[in-house]
Amino acid sequence: MKPFNRNETSLFCARQSTDGFLSAAERQLILYDIVTRIRTEHPVTVGEIKFYQHESVVSGLISNSVIKQIYPLHQKSKQNVLNRVWVWNFLGTQPLNLIRHYFGDEIAIYFAWLGSYTSILVVPLIVGFSIGLFYDDDDVNSADWCFTFYAFFNVVWPTLFLEIWKRRSAALAWEWGTLGRDKGTQEIQRPQFHGTLGGNPVTGEVEIQYSSIKRQIKQTVSLFVSVVCLIVVLVSMLAVFRFDDYIQYICKNNTFPDFVPSFLTKFVRYTPKILLPITVGILD
Repeated sequence: MKPFNRNETSLFCARQSTDGFLSAAERQLILYDIVTRIRTEHPVTVGEIKFYQHESVVSGLISNSVIKQIYPLHQKSKQNVLNRVWVWNFLGTQPLNLIRHYFGDEIAIYFAWLGSYTSILVVPLIVGFSIGLFYDDDDVNSADWCFTFYAFFNVVWPTLFLEIWKRRSAALAWEWGTLGRDKGTQEIQRPQFHGTLGGNPVTGEVEIQYSSIKRQIKQTVSLFVSVVCLIVVLVSMLAVFRFDDYIQYICKNNTFPDFVPSFLTKFVRYTPKILLPITVGILD
């Protein structure tokens, strides 16, 4: 795979047709890329909105609630086709090519995987139902053979499914022209990313770069905060477990403190069980 070059347009079929040459998903992706590539050349303030140097204008407008969100609109005619041949067609096969042209490669490959997984689930359904017919609680040998066979099946079946899906996904990737595509070269720079222009030491291209010193400072602060949070979680959980041990001890020896009313003593043993999920929910 290599980037598209306008000088090679004549080598492509249906180059005069917009619908044939570019899918709806590709056109939307190109438009999104063009819009999000609009950046400021210098720091600028417009009204109450402050833009950094080389910051995406769209990102700045979204973060300041001038724009709520940008997203592609549905094409009603193609949406109606998908509804007819896909959404409401319960017994038919998935129109993967139509899904790909409308939503893009990643969405299409997801639904291809989902369809393959759903279809192959019929196999464990049949096997499990058959084992249920022969299983007998009163017959030890029968139960052992059923459990052994089902355990062996659950080991082999996922492996077979993965191999089948590898072949299926490779076939789709070859058909759609995405086989061997390096995802790293296809990624679009996030609109929220800002920095200064500089040369890429690998490709030599001019691109926006973030200060390595600022990045290291942020990584250090993030590491420190993470370590503190882990210590807090560890101490809190140890405190809950120690409290549980103490409650179990006083319940076993009936040595409740004087301030605990007698009618509450039978509920005290459940206190750690209630405190544990509350602690986990707070620290999560």
